[in-house]
Amino acid sequence: MRILLVTNSFSRVHVVYLARALAPDHPVHVVSFGKDHDPRSLGKLQWFSQATLVEREDRPGLLRGWKSLEPHSVVVNRSAEMERALRLLASRDEYDLIVFEQLAMAQYGGCGFPRERTRLFAVDCLTRALLQVALRGGSPGAFLGGGLGCLLMRRYESSMAARFPATIYVSKVDAEYAVKRRLVPAERVKILPLAVDTDYFIPSAEAQRQANLLVFFANLGEYKSEHGLLWFHRNVWPLLKRRLPDLRLEVVGVNPRPRVQALAMRDPDVTVVGFAADLRPRIRAAGCVIVPLRIGVGMKNRVLESLALGQAVVSSSAGVEGLGVRNGRELLVADQPRDFAEQVESVLTNPALASELGLAGRAYVEREHTLAMLRGRFLAGIAGVHVVPEPPLRAVPANA
Repeated sequence: MRILLVTNSFSRVHVVYLARALAPDHPVHVVSFGKDHDPRSLGKLQWFSQATLVEREDRPGLLRGWKSLEPHSVVVNRSAEMERALRLLASRDEYDLIVFEQLAMAQYGGCGFPRERTRLFAVDCLTRALLQVALRGGSPGAFLGGGLGCLLMRRYESSMAARFPATIYVSKVDAEYAVKRRLVPAERVKILPLAVDTDYFIPSAEAQRQANLLVFFANLGEYKSEHGLLWFHRNVWPLLKRRLPDLRLEVVGVNPRPRVQALAMRDPDVTVVGFAADLRPRIRAAGCVIVPLRIGVGMKNRVLESLALGQAVVSSSAGVEGLGVRNGRELLVADQPRDFAEQVESVLTNPALASELGLAGRAYVEREHTLAMLRGRFLAGIAGVHVVPEPPLRAVPANA
């Protein structure tokens, strides 16, 4: 099977993993914007059979999307050059399956490809994500921006889903929400859980775990990551420092925003590392990996990678949404500041507990989230588009 994957970022972890899982039997030709990519990401192109990188035009301002009554993410990914490239590829009729990854790229679904061969890999339900920003962002700006964005995205998400034979989400929770809110008909929904490279992210017996070190890693340019980290530092960190004065926090990830960078300037026990070519040594060194997200949809690669490394994880409910993990078994879950602090302290001061969580977390990833499983689920999921996911979708609260 020859697959064309249309995305706005070829370097996303789940995009690369999908290409790796399908190769070499099902070569993946990726079409992506390329100008904005860090040169350090170009090595990931080796996993695709072919790559077409398109120059992105200058990004418009935020108001342009609102004036056109379209989501901002759609407007910034609109490109005449991308459309020309896709129309040329469609005219060659060389592909058995065309996958549009991310809702913003669904706007190119009408570039001449046979509809029955197309799939929308939405990944997350962005209508739901923006509703969470409005309800949980904690500021008038978040309420207004998230609320308006949610209204625009709802209209766009439902209209795009109607164009494709199937819409794929990584989380059952998102899929259920999309069906309940009538964004996507139940018979057109597919679920494709994320995977992790369990041969690369593997526990190391030689790793020196530092009981006074917390690690938070994420794409720090994302609002949800910044929001969760700032919530932790404001509400949980002081509680922990009173009990564990030598505790340090290491923040790892690309694109740290000014408010994140300011943490390290104000607090000598916080270090903002930024980009790390290899995350494994930093995660392995942690006494505990924290995932204090307050806003979250889909699945979190950072959780799966930490579990695969056999690390103890303390997360909010939003951080583990969509995963089949159990609180107290594979990791610890807490949502209130005092509870979160207590769970972190219990991991840092109880090596036996940290070890038990690490072993169970690794076993869970091996059971549910390997690249081989991703390959099987993808191929089975695209075989027929009129199959309702099992077990049957259930309703979730509209404001979830």
